[in-house]
Amino acid sequence: MLRFRRSIAASLGAALVLTCHVEARANQAAASSPKIVPSREFLPFARSAQSAWNEARKRSEVQARKAELDVLFQQKTAAAPLKPGSPEAARFEAKRAELLGLLSAERAAIENLQSSAVSNDDRFFAGNMVIEFGGFTRDNGLLRRGLELALASGLVAPDKRPRFNFALGQIDYDNKDLLSARVRFKELMGAGFFENDIDFYLAESYFTESPDKNVLEGLKVLLFYSERAKAQGKSLSLQAMRRGLAQSYKIHDSLLASYFGAEAARLEPNRKNWAAAVAVLRISLEAEGADRQVMVDLARLADRTAGFWEARDYLESVRVYTAAALPQELLGAVQTGTAAGLLKATDPLVSSAQQWARQQLAKDQASNALELANRDARKASARTATIVSAGSLALSYGRPDLAEELYRIAQARPDANADLVNTRLGIAQFDLGRFAEAQASFARVTGGGAPLARLWAVHAANRQKGL
Repeated sequence: MLRFRRSIAASLGAALVLTCHVEARANQAAASSPKIVPSREFLPFARSAQSAWNEARKRSEVQARKAELDVLFQQKTAAAPLKPGSPEAARFEAKRAELLGLLSAERAAIENLQSSAVSNDDRFFAGNMVIEFGGFTRDNGLLRRGLELALASGLVAPDKRPRFNFALGQIDYDNKDLLSARVRFKELMGAGFFENDIDFYLAESYFTESPDKNVLEGLKVLLFYSERAKAQGKSLSLQAMRRGLAQSYKIHDSLLASYFGAEAARLEPNRKNWAAAVAVLRISLEAEGADRQVMVDLARLADRTAGFWEARDYLESVRVYTAAALPQELLGAVQTGTAAGLLKATDPLVSSAQQWARQQLAKDQASNALELANRDARKASARTATIVSAGSLALSYGRPDLAEELYRIAQARPDANADLVNTRLGIAQFDLGRFAEAQASFARVTGGGAPLARLWAVHAANRQKGL
């Protein structure tokens, strides 16, 4: 399962933390930040708390505990969420308690600022001090109080308010208050805030709340906001696309699987992303009872993208090529699988398939099968199925030029399977290096082969860009 978590402190950013003395902050006049003028009553408390905090952070024992806590925090967020009461969670909380114990006086002084504040300037300063202390000690409760206090002051700069509210949404999410988090994220996105992978977090609020019930709702979120981002010329989140692909696997929806798989491969066209896209689409198509020829063309895509990841991927291709009577491609799948160390030539299934493929290949060569199929396909009386079969044979034997000619002939036939012909025509054009034409052919596929055609089109587009 693909996971993606971001620390609260990291998402807040340096703009949310005040690290200077109160006097310097009061005189600051940055365009995006308000000029803070603490009240006379509040100023002594602010000076004392800020000075004590600045000194406390320099103490060696504080820095040591902070470093240890950060290591545990990174471990905590890199893996699955820790279960309350687990040994890992206990170690994290114990280390945080140690750090808070060293800073008890400073914490009391900073928390006292809230009750000492008499003006909005005071509240804004106090809120930011609490945010800084909460981020330093990894305390979501303090972070929430600081964020709310700063926002309540009315002095948070307009361009910073969405980030404050996003952080509050993240805290709700981390605290499993998913409904509250969802409301915040929707409001922010409705106002045009799309930073920090917010669509991912909104979708996750559905995935996490009830994995069996709300997967589709979460996928709708990722799909809608991804399309909106593309329309606005914004980059999509690779993590969100990978998450969408992983969730699509749960409901075996080929259209959604192809969408998220294609976008992940478009953003980062490496073997890992292609393998995941191919595997999830294959499982979805099988669950939907896809046509055997579609599965053949999916195996061809896997071959051209190095999208074989596990032994079962190679075995599936062997099965598909055997069923379609395509010996050349079957032997190619076995060869790459054994070279990768994922297939064994002595495996009964592999051995039997190889034996058949070699025998069939010898027969085809002895009878000039490709030449005869080409000749029969060009007869005026040739059936459409004969033409398509000849094109498939040409494609299988590494003759994309001949395959393209034959599929062009089939394309003009009213009884042709348009989706199959356009897909195969696109593959032939892809193999010929005519990637723009291939994309146009794949775009004409509208039926059950459309999910696969989407992946092929992305691969052709990547190759056109030299990727």
